[in-house]
Amino acid sequence: MPYPDTLIMIFVELFIFFIQHSNGCPDGFYGVDCAIPCRYPSFGLGCQQSCNCTEKFCNPVEGCRTTEGCSIGFFGEKCRDQCRYPNYGVQCQSLCACESQLCNHISGCNFSTVCEDGYYGSLCTTPCKYPWYGNNCKHKCKCTLINCNHTNGCLDTSENEDEVAETFENAAIIGSCSLFILITIFFIIIIRKYMSSKKQVKKHNYTPTLITPFPEHANYDKVFCQKEQVYLEICENTHNTHRA
Repeated sequence: MPYPDTLIMIFVELFIFFIQHSNGCPDGFYGVDCAIPCRYPSFGLGCQQSCNCTEKFCNPVEGCRTTEGCSIGFFGEKCRDQCRYPNYGVQCQSLCACESQLCNHISGCNFSTVCEDGYYGSLCTTPCKYPWYGNNCKHKCKCTLINCNHTNGCLDTSENEDEVAETFENAAIIGSCSLFILITIFFIIIIRKYMSSKKQVKKHNYTPTLITPFPEHANYDKVFCQKEQVYLEICENTHNTHRA
């Protein structure tokens, strides 16, 4: 039957015509005369790219023009970046309460697959990663990795807490003793330096006393008589006696 073959030929010709004319259009336009702008959210060469912002901010040539008006789940220059975990949603202001594998940058946590508590994934074989645990891994442990069970959360840590408290107490005692010893050594060093500097100052200011030789008997009487005017006559007699 020639009818189907004719239709095929028409479609082939139209396809070739579209390819020939669309490839020659500038960015942001398409059609026979390249007069039709790309329809939202498409933009760019051959309208092959997609805007991640609202229609108001989507330019058919350049795409998103500013950081404003980004679509849900996108941010950054020209809204090219997806929200980074754990953020999602409008302007990436919402936070996922689940693991990164379950957090969609647009809609948030995806719990479409029902797994047993403590597991996730397409086959529900992957255990929740710390600090997440429980149903769909949406609960968060408030304890250490060792005490966090991916199914039930934090285990009974009363014994561990006692051990930690005892360790801290011992460390505090040792630290106090060490501090006391250091302070004592510090004061001993200061006192020794003070005593040493005091001795040096005393040695520096010491002036030896010259011993005056005892004068001869005659000169001594003369000096004594000059100082003691009361016994002047006695001194003169004594002086004369020494002369004789």
